[in-house]
Amino acid sequence: MVIGDTPCSLHVTGNLAVLLGWAVSYGPLLLRLGSVVASADHEGRHQAIEEQDMSEVIEFTLQAKPGHYQQVMDLEVKFVDAFFGTHPSLKIVLVVGDPSAGIVRAIAVYDTHEAANAVNSDPDFAEYNDLIESYTVGSATRIPLDLINTWSRD
Repeated sequence: MVIGDTPCSLHVTGNLAVLLGWAVSYGPLLLRLGSVVASADHEGRHQAIEEQDMSEVIEFTLQAKPGHYQQVMDLEVKFVDAFFGTHPSLKIVLVVGDPSAGIVRAIAVYDTHEAANAVNSDPDFAEYNDLIESYTVGSATRIPLDLINTWSRD
């Protein structure tokens, strides 16, 4: 393993050993522990580790008025599609929903805390909030969260 230009060794214990074992069974793995990112190949060999700024996760939840779930979902998807293309600090967005409860939720990962907070003063976001308001019960809830770990495949 290398940190910067310095060769280092990684002592694998506990849950990390289990995760690297999981990589052996299921393929390439990217592991994030706080601000440190490590990856393992399909044989469980450690490939890289680097220091990164902490990401910020924002959970944005909308409660659709009865009978308006599909409109809320469609507007959310359309907004995220446009917003994602114009905001490079937005790294990942999941839009999920529960039609039976009328819940639409976007989970967005920004590269920094500052970038996530800047959305609050973005005119496109304000316009979207005004538009969606007629289809939702009350205001959307916005919950900032710390990104602890992520796993993904290539």
